[in-house]
Amino acid sequence: MKTLVIFDIDGTLVDSTRAHHASLTASLAEFGLDPHRKPWAEYRHYTDSGVLDELLLDTRQQGASAAELQRLDRLSSASYGAICAAEPVGEVAGARALLNALGNAPDMQIAFATGSMRGPALLKLASLDVVPDNLMTGSEFLSRQDIVRGTLAGSGAERVVILGDGRWDQITAQALGIPFVAVQTGLFVFGEGPVCILEDLTALTVEALRGYAQPLP
Repeated sequence: MKTLVIFDIDGTLVDSTRAHHASLTASLAEFGLDPHRKPWAEYRHYTDSGVLDELLLDTRQQGASAAELQRLDRLSSASYGAICAAEPVGEVAGARALLNALGNAPDMQIAFATGSMRGPALLKLASLDVVPDNLMTGSEFLSRQDIVRGTLAGSGAERVVILGDGRWDQITAQALGIPFVAVQTGLFVFGEGPVCILEDLTALTVEALRGYAQPLP
């Protein structure tokens, strides 16, 4: 029975949340936009593409075009790369070891679901020496639920569990009926809902993830 383990990236596998927000802010400034005009929690879709789309709707009553989304991907890739060149970003403790252990377990599959654009997401995973087979990002979908659904499509897995570090990760997991493992590496403090709350990934095992997983909804 195949089990799919879905990972968020920023703050879950890579300590990149601050660098990500800085690169997104700088990239949106190239469009003449400021994402801090309202709190992050007020955005309809807390993804890079969703933020761009909503800001453009607010300012010109028309969402982001495919060309503008591609431009955001290019800008944020360059900006994130420059930020990391100046101040390297490390892994969340235990991330690389856990990914290696899952990769060696024949009954486990790995997917990555992130609100980041695809270019920066690939840079973050490359820092862990990961070349993903199943990666869905803000480049493909505006909403986090659709991003996670994209990882499920065609996976062939029968059971699933998802890991994330933020409020939106938990909301998405609950909306889709997927067990959620909280990685509490940032400012957000988790309450009820997660099947497990961790400070990092050092103590998390393949066996534990098998136990947390449930049949696909």
